[in-house]
Amino acid sequence: MKMNAKVLAWRLSLLLSAGAIMGVALATHQTRPPYDMKESIAKLTQIGKSLQVYRKYHPAKPVAERKTYEDAGLPNRLTALAEPGHPWSLPDGLATFHVSNPNEINVKNYVSFSHMYWTPTASLHLPDMSAYYVSRGEKMPVLADDNPNSLVDMGPGRVQTALVLRLNGDVEVIHYSLSDMFCVLKQ
Repeated sequence: MKMNAKVLAWRLSLLLSAGAIMGVALATHQTRPPYDMKESIAKLTQIGKSLQVYRKYHPAKPVAERKTYEDAGLPNRLTALAEPGHPWSLPDGLATFHVSNPNEINVKNYVSFSHMYWTPTASLHLPDMSAYYVSRGEKMPVLADDNPNSLVDMGPGRVQTALVLRLNGDVEVIHYSLSDMFCVLKQ
């Protein structure tokens, strides 16, 4: 099969772009200071305590009746816990949602952690959350820190590590595969 010059140039530019991205990821991975798991656990624990105070003011429905984040006693976004002037306000504000050494994926994000719940209309590509509110109950993950993983460590079949803040305030280390993008919610 004969390729024309435009197709060849396009494929070459695609290959060079992919190589450049992986090169940046490798360089960042090699120069990135070590991930501080104790710092992350401390921050997630602090967020968990703040969330429990929030839930005293916004009580959850019984597990079997939960269909939305409000039913579970959650704010529409956990960064609302950083807003000053409330009994649940985090003393360090939004800084609590940032780790000192985020991975290449989270380095430019608004926060270093991933929200694990969303509104029913957030996206047509996300599943209905109501099943997770019921099946997971108080053990449902609400925030995850995937910063222990580097972009170069991610790929098919590779096991990833995350710290998970659960609805009940517990913080746990979990391991998951990228083959199921919702597997963190199931653990």
